[in-house]
Amino acid sequence: LRIVNYIDDKGVEHFIYHLNAPDTPYIDITTSGWSFCRECDLMMRRPKNFREQVKPVDDKDIPLKEIFKFVPIRKKNDKLLFLTYLVSCFVPTIHHPALMIFGEQGSAKTTTLRIVRELVDPAQQPLFLLTRDTNELALQLQNNHVVCFDNLSRLSKPQADLLCTAVTGGGISKRKLYSDADEIILKYENCLCFNGIHLITMAPDLLDRAIVFELKRLKEF
Repeated sequence: LRIVNYIDDKGVEHFIYHLNAPDTPYIDITTSGWSFCRECDLMMRRPKNFREQVKPVDDKDIPLKEIFKFVPIRKKNDKLLFLTYLVSCFVPTIHHPALMIFGEQGSAKTTTLRIVRELVDPAQQPLFLLTRDTNELALQLQNNHVVCFDNLSRLSKPQADLLCTAVTGGGISKRKLYSDADEIILKYENCLCFNGIHLITMAPDLLDRAIVFELKRLKEF
């Protein structure tokens, strides 16, 4: 979707980031730097929820910690972990832990999810409500790199089980419409983000695949 990788004939690994911009659609990222490019030989899907990303600028004077003007992480020691997670979302070759955010009303939980989505994978619809239909959930996972679920209270076991597979990579099969024997395979591996007033699950499998951050009220920030 948004980011793919390949290794060229010289053994150099490239990350191709899809800006979805008309004049310079892609960014080619290597260990030596990054550059804009107009063409990409790799197949990259452009789902309907895809939105154009702003063009980056090569400005080393803007520190990442500026994000904490808008994201009120309660524990100081958690800030480095949050930044590490954010950067890791741009790396397509690793599994990404689920991001679980909780905090009382007025702690910018929804804003935090919007910021993560805008920075990594901007979308027409940035936040989702968590559907009970596992087929619809799998479709959301397949068509988005970053998937943000807003204002959750709890997860059912089928939802938690499916989301566990989204962290490490998985898929489901379903019968193709108007056919008896044909099937469609929905594959996904995502950066998952959740928020809620309380910790949304105690399911051990999902918690083992998650990092948890508590936010504080903006008036305390």
